[in-house]
Parts: sequence; C-alpha cells; structure tokens
Amino acid sequence: MPEMFTPEEQQKIDLVKSKLQNNFWLQVYKEILENRNVFISGGCFASLFWDEIPFDIDLFVLDNYYTQEMTQYQINKALSTLDKKTIPYQTLIEIHRTSYKTIEEFLNYPDMMHSRLYYTFYDNALHITKETYDSIMNKKIVPNNQPIPNFRVEKMKRRGWSI
Repeated sequence: MPEMFTPEEQQKIDLVKSKLQNNFWLQVYKEILENRNVFISGGCFASLFWDEIPFDIDLFVLDNYYTQEMTQYQINKALSTLDKKTIPYQTLIEIHRTSYKTIEEFLNYPDMMHSRLYYTFYDNALHITKETYDSIMNKKIVPNNQPIPNFRVEKMKRRGWSI
C-alpha cells in the first residue's frame, strides 16, 4: 500500500527530488547515477529536507557493480567537460561499493530511521516511508533495527535532534 503524505509533505518531498536532480555535483556523476545498481542514501536527506547544504552525499553501488577504475574514468570524463569558473560550492560526493544484492537488503543497514530512505536518479524517485519522513521533520532519533552508537546519538543531539 502506498504511503500517504499530505499535499504539503508531498511538496517537500518533490522539492528534495528537485534539489538532487539539479545538484551540480550529481550532474558530474550522472552517467554513474543512471545505472539501476546505484542509489543515494544516508544523512544528506535530513539536510536537504531542512534546506541545509549537506556535508556529503553518499552514492551506494549494489554488489560492487562498479570497479574503482570504471568510477574514476567516468568522473574524470565528466570533470573534463566542466567550465572551472562556474563550479559552485563543493559538496563531497562519496561512492560506497557494497556487497548488498538489493536495496531492500541495504535498508536494514542504517542505524537510524532518518537514513532509511533512498533516491534513484534514473527515475527521479525518492523512496521514503511516513515513519522516516516524520523522523526527519521532527528531528527525532529513531533506531533502525539495531542499537545506535552513543557518539552518533550525541552528534545528532548537537544538531538539535532528540530521542
């Protein structure tokens, strides 16, 4: 059954999708991102929903699909076409090759609910549950299938989140 979001919540979700589609640095990685084995996940979404610049954006690759050489080749190819004078602020893009076979398997990995969502560039889809959305918008620390290390809880508290 599809998640039910209010029109205002859906508008916020669509805005985050637009930010990702139009992100300068993600355009550099477009050839990589359009592969169905690659998706964006992690804490960057909390920043995007709160209209903050994320420190980094994590790209995850299923089943070690890309080798380091392939990834670096595609990045260098994309960077060579850029006009260096028009490059905006730097958002760190991190590529994580994983051994997970499916995204569903991966979603058990994050320790906090606010990171239990993902975005697929090829179809401009933000896969988010109401529980995850509420965790982000209420800045509520909610465990996801495992204990949260204390240093991570403290980091989130310093950012205004609560248990």
